[in-house]
Amino acid sequence: YQAPWHYLWYSIVAILYGAVLVFFVGFMGSLMVYLGKWGVTQTPFIDATNRDPSYLFVYAPQSFNWRTLLLEGAKVKDGPLVVQHGAIDPAAYNLYTQPWDDTAKRGMHWWNYVGAWLVTVWLGLIFLLVVGFGYSYFWSASTIIYLLMRRRVDDTELDEVYLEEDEGEEMPRAPVTPTPATATTGGNVPLTMVEPPTLKTPPPPPPSPPPAPAVVASPKVESLPPAGGDGNPPA
Repeated sequence: YQAPWHYLWYSIVAILYGAVLVFFVGFMGSLMVYLGKWGVTQTPFIDATNRDPSYLFVYAPQSFNWRTLLLEGAKVKDGPLVVQHGAIDPAAYNLYTQPWDDTAKRGMHWWNYVGAWLVTVWLGLIFLLVVGFGYSYFWSASTIIYLLMRRRVDDTELDEVYLEEDEGEEMPRAPVTPTPATATTGGNVPLTMVEPPTLKTPPPPPPSPPPAPAVVASPKVESLPPAGGDGNPPA
């Protein structure tokens, strides 16, 4: 519980900023839906042909006051308006959505119900997008507040996130057991499995011995008999 004032300040800013964003997204979503209905009602001579598209929104979501907004101007044939004083009149709504009455010539045919449900599906998707933005903002703001508090207390940068490494343990492989040789019957000679021949590289030849050094014979010197006193050899 360190730095509580910083945590409180971050929370207040996130709430105020989130309220503005959620209001803006909800307003734009409602405006888009209403403009879609308004654009269809501006079709020339649509009232003369009794093709008012208000019946398509009888099952619209009630959140954000969508159903009341989209049924504005809808009227029961020879009866009251569905929306009165900014709210839906339950009695008029039941008359407007009841099955077709041949006697009173009012109500909805089966194809009107099919069209209303198809439009409701798309309106529900748009509504989920608006609501989903609020949830996504909540979790995003919570994460940002956590990172800011971590930087304030632990002096850790925002982009420094610890990711635990997933070290998957390798499963020990089962030893491969040799297939036992099947017993041969009927006098068949069993085949002996031999390894395929492999190409063996011959070893390199041994190095030749160095040549023996040449022996040079010294010249033979003949000995001469000793000379006499007069220089002549003795007789």
